[in-house]
Amino acid sequence: SRLLTRAGSYRLSVSLGGQAVAGSPFDFAVVPTSVQTGNCSLDPSTFAGTVRTGAVSDFTLVTYDGYLNAVQEGYKAFSAMLAGARNVRGTVGDNFDGTYDVSLPSVSTLGAYTLTVVREGEHVRGSPFAVRAVPGDLSPRRSTLVMPSVSAVAGVAAVLVVQGRDSVGNALTAGGEKILVAASGPADVTVPVADSGDGTYAVTVTTAVAGAYTPLIACHGEMVTEARPPTTP
Repeated sequence: SRLLTRAGSYRLSVSLGGQAVAGSPFDFAVVPTSVQTGNCSLDPSTFAGTVRTGAVSDFTLVTYDGYLNAVQEGYKAFSAMLAGARNVRGTVGDNFDGTYDVSLPSVSTLGAYTLTVVREGEHVRGSPFAVRAVPGDLSPRRSTLVMPSVSAVAGVAAVLVVQGRDSVGNALTAGGEKILVAASGPADVTVPVADSGDGTYAVTVTTAVAGAYTPLIACHGEMVTEARPPTTP
């Protein structure tokens, strides 16, 4: 006899005196046993040890039996908790196919957190997890424009800085966003934008004609901010 531990389809051939018995070969399936909580794990394609501030974080929990076969049915009760600057309880939704959707409410404070995922007091594999909260996606409404002065000199470039921020106001630390800039005033203005790669964008405004100008800055179809630095001769 042999103990089969890997779930799947099998074929059994039985012979007697060199002749196959009636019905041989026999096809049969080995199915997973019951869920072994300590073998269950968060899908690494959905969980990389980070959450984004200002946004709900979703992960997938995959359940396994004692032989690391993926379980194909649900009906188990898991719970999730994120602890840190703010403690938040997550929800765990049963997909009834052996996987569960873990959803964590948004947090606003950057830094270190601990995520626990348990069932009946037993942790899943890897729990508690070390988690770091990083800035979320750029929010045009929360991003800010920094001006070194309220005035500029005609013919001299003035550099304004756009600081990208997420929906709760945390400063972004990476670039890659498409920032669109225009300026209205007494004369046409060319306004190049340089991505600094650290969440800030340098906007260079050069005007040949004195007067009041309004730099209009947008991202994702929304205005970042509006300012009117006057230009003097």
